[in-house]
Amino acid sequence: MSLRKPTKFALACALLAAIVVVPVAALAVGGRRDEAVIRVDGLVLRANGGVRPTVLPPRRYAPISLHGYANVKGRRGGPPPPLESLVLDFTRNSRIHTRGLPVCPPERLRGKTARGARRACPGALVATGNVEALVDLPDTPVFPVRTPVAAFNGPPQDGRPTLVFHSRVSLSVESSAIPSTQTYVLQEPLLPSPRGGLRLDIDIPEIAGGYASFSHGNLKIGKRVYRFRGGRRSFISARCPTGVLFVWGRLGFADGTVISGTLYTPCTARRRR
Repeated sequence: MSLRKPTKFALACALLAAIVVVPVAALAVGGRRDEAVIRVDGLVLRANGGVRPTVLPPRRYAPISLHGYANVKGRRGGPPPPLESLVLDFTRNSRIHTRGLPVCPPERLRGKTARGARRACPGALVATGNVEALVDLPDTPVFPVRTPVAAFNGPPQDGRPTLVFHSRVSLSVESSAIPSTQTYVLQEPLLPSPRGGLRLDIDIPEIAGGYASFSHGNLKIGKRVYRFRGGRRSFISARCPTGVLFVWGRLGFADGTVISGTLYTPCTARRRR
């Protein structure tokens, strides 16, 4: 077993799955079932996902849901370097609506279990998923850890909407290097993207003392429709004027490796009746 210097691993790497709302990668494509396969500097990223519904109005925004997954591993099958940064730019033809949606302050989630967090802010829950990592502790064989991740509509910051992520990691082994249970709460704003949509730019916090390496993430942003001032609103919605939706992503790893590119998913413009 190799002893790694503590580095950063993403609680927010569940958002990596948000990249995979598309089956085609600009960098490299392969695999099965339309799975995107990207190989960069000894790392292999496999991703897939989708948008529902795929038939959308060309001009008016309509509620959608997103789902996807991503796997990362070294080409030789070993643990990848820890993920340190994540930037996502979402298509200009999608938007987030949070006015009237319940808000979950980060302090309400601190110290909560996964179930306790969802009970604390049920009306603000907008996404759920799971993250898996490989933990390489001193004098301990590498072992996997899996944890649920939830995202909530957070309090605005400087007038911008935010997402609050919650995760609780419990290790199956005892170690003096790190606590056996750790709870993470991360609030991130949604900023304007230079590509015309919204940007999520995350500085990744350490998890498991920095000994964990992201290996799998999946995420579902459900069709969250609610009523506001007598009308129907959706947390996330999209339109289809060009026949395609996209997400641009950039992932930075501890060894300096960067994976970036634009991923696309087809959509169909709904014909007027």
